[in-house]
Formats: sequence, structure tokens, C-alpha cells
Amino acid sequence: MDRIINLGNQAVSPNGLGTKNPVLKYSLILIQLACLTFLVGRYAVEESLGLPALLPVVLIGFIFHSLLPLKFRMPFFLLIGVGAAFWLLNWLPALMILALSAVFFGILQLPFSVTFRSIILLIVGGIFAAIWILSPQTIPVGYKVVPVVGSIFMFRASAYLYEVRYEKTPAPIQQQLAYFLLFPNLILILFPVVDYKLFRRSYYNHAPLEIYQKGVRWMIRGFFHLMLYRIVYYYIQPNVLEVESLGQIAAYFVTTYLLMIRLSGLFHTSAGVLCLFGFNLPALFHNYYLASGFSDVWRRINTYWRDYVMKILYYPIYFKLRKYGNQTGMVVTILIVFVLSWLLHSYQWFWLKGNFPIRSVDAVFWIGFGLLVALNSVIQQ
Repeated sequence: MDRIINLGNQAVSPNGLGTKNPVLKYSLILIQLACLTFLVGRYAVEESLGLPALLPVVLIGFIFHSLLPLKFRMPFFLLIGVGAAFWLLNWLPALMILALSAVFFGILQLPFSVTFRSIILLIVGGIFAAIWILSPQTIPVGYKVVPVVGSIFMFRASAYLYEVRYEKTPAPIQQQLAYFLLFPNLILILFPVVDYKLFRRSYYNHAPLEIYQKGVRWMIRGFFHLMLYRIVYYYIQPNVLEVESLGQIAAYFVTTYLLMIRLSGLFHTSAGVLCLFGFNLPALFHNYYLASGFSDVWRRINTYWRDYVMKILYYPIYFKLRKYGNQTGMVVTILIVFVLSWLLHSYQWFWLKGNFPIRSVDAVFWIGFGLLVALNSVIQQ
């Protein structure tokens, strides 16, 4: 009880929230999380991914984590990650994932320049990919191991190296490990690209109870989005083989856009879990159904991905091309970034599913989307 009261005392904020009834606030968070855990299990939400098995781990881990002194919470978060791997995936996949993750993390820690580390990482990653393609049986239970390891490192490694190049003081090793061992990622392999600098700065940067409540709120939102996805997918979206009339075509495109809500549901769940463990991450989606134009859609949908490509791709390319004129540089950069986004999504698909799709429909979508965003950006200037 004293620990809960101390937790409440930490939750002092400028607007006064968290200063009254800390035990009640904490209890309500637990009740909401317990009810959500029950509902996800009851309705088998994303059962194929293992979400009903993940949430009890989140609930129990959160209780112990939130009551620990602050200095012990990061090590305990890492411990949850290791334990969750064995509990959720069985011992052999867990060992393989941890061993391979240790190899890639070790490369990132080598005492060489960022460029040299990047080259080594690409070589080792290329060898790993070749084994996965040519001799998948070489990797024990590879169908469970490779998607998880790929999901952990395929984007976060580059985000990490980008920040390491410019940081003056390295983060504690526990925080660096935590960035890669985000335990919801063991189950939810389609995971938001969390920015490394943001990850570091967001750790308990606000009143704890408010961070926890935001996390539960996002997880509840994710649950409703995933339930709504079921309704749209199973009961509303027309069968593409039965689409004949113009109205059916319009309904198909609208409902296909609505299926974005599954991604929103999974990402809100992932980010919500991280909030429960002190990582006060920003919103991932900003009312994207209310977007006023194509540039606005790009700004609102999957903001973590947008921020990643802006930092890693857009700005470096734009600064090289703006000598041809700001507008020309902007338009060409946008088109290049959208083509690269298409290829990066195929690269993501390779690690998650084992093939690298190059499909005309994807090319039309990404290039068309890029053209519309570029046109919209020119008009807005």
C-alpha cells in the first residue's frame, strides 16, 4: 500500500492531476487492464498472433513493475522480455531469438565508426537472409524465429545507428537493450518503428499514473479498432470477385481504406503496452479519416513510419537536391521517398513472411500516393 501511495506521490503534474486518490487511480487502471485482458481472451482477438496470451503477461508484469523503485524498473522490463520469450514462444525459439538478437546487438556495440558498423551489419544481415532463403531448415524453428528477429532489427537498427552517430553521451546499456527487447514485439511482429531518441527521452518524463492511464486508453482503443476491423472485413467489405457495379467498386475501395483500422488497432495496443512500462510515447494516428488532403493523410497515418522516413530518407536526399530549387528538390525527394517506402515495405514483408513481393498494384499505390502528396504539397506552398 505504501508503494502505491508513493507511486501516487510521483504523479504530481502541473495541472494537479494525480495528486488526489492515487490508490483509487491506480486501482482503476488495474481494473481496466484486467477487464481488457478478459475481453481479448473472451473474443479471441488476434488469436493467431497470440494477443490473448500476451495480455496476461502485460497485466502481471505491469503490477510488479509499477510497484518497484524506479531504478529497478528498467532491469525488470528486460527480465519480462526474456521471460516472455520463453513463456510465449517455447524454449527453442526463445533461445534462438535471444542468441541472434545478441549477435546483431553486439555488432551495433562494436567500437568502430557508425559507417563500419553499418557495413558489418549489412553483411551479416545479408548472410542471415541468404540462409533464410536458400536453406531455411538450417535455422531451427526458423518460421518462428526469423520474423521476430527481423521485426526487431530491420528498422530499429538504422534508427539506432542514426542517433548514435550524433549523440554526445551514450545511453545506459540497459536502455539500449530495452530499445530492442520490446517484449510486445515477440508477438506483434508488425510493430511500430519507435524512434530511438524519442524512446530515450520519453521514459517516465511525465506523471506515472497519467502515462499508465494513457497506455490503458490506447489499448482499449486498439481493442475496439480490432473488433471494428472484424465487422468491416467479415460483414461489410464486398468480395473482390463479385464487384461489378460502380457502387460496389466504390464500396470496395472505401472498405479497403477502412481496413487500415487493423493496423491502428495493433499499433495502439503495442504503444499502449509500452506506456504501461513508463515509455510515454506520442500518438501514432491523428484522426486520419478526417484528413483534408493527401498530404494531410500522410501526416496523420502511422506517424512513426512518417517520422522514420523523413529522418532517414527525406532530409538527407532533400538537402542534396535542393540546389536544383526548393520546389523541384521537394517534389523529386517526395517521389524518391515513396518509391523507397514501397521497397522498404517489401523488405519488411520479406522478414515477416519470407518473400520479397514486387507487385504492380503496390507500385501503382505508392507511386500514385507519392504523386498526389507531391502535387498537394506544391499547391499548399
